[in-house]
Amino acid sequence: MAKPLPMNLDGIQPSQLCISTEKLAKIMKAFDRSSHRSLEPMPIEKLSGDTIFVDGHTRAFAAFLHGQLEVPVYRECEELDWEAYEICV
Repeated sequence: MAKPLPMNLDGIQPSQLCISTEKLAKIMKAFDRSSHRSLEPMPIEKLSGDTIFVDGHTRAFAAFLHGQLEVPVYRECEELDWEAYEICV
């Protein structure tokens, strides 16, 4: 994984519409607003000109709910089914 960089949440398009309420509650409880390191970096990719989340949607939503404008991200290195992601986005 490349070194994570901060990126504005409003510049990243989700690639899934639903998240687990149980998973969100767990992340919200463990969230540390004083440290950007409380969130594991989330993979992103450029797709049809947009930057999308490949994973980490629940962590990103938790950051948003805590008022964070940026999240740590890194470029996805694995070759995934990008056609399926295009359909979802």
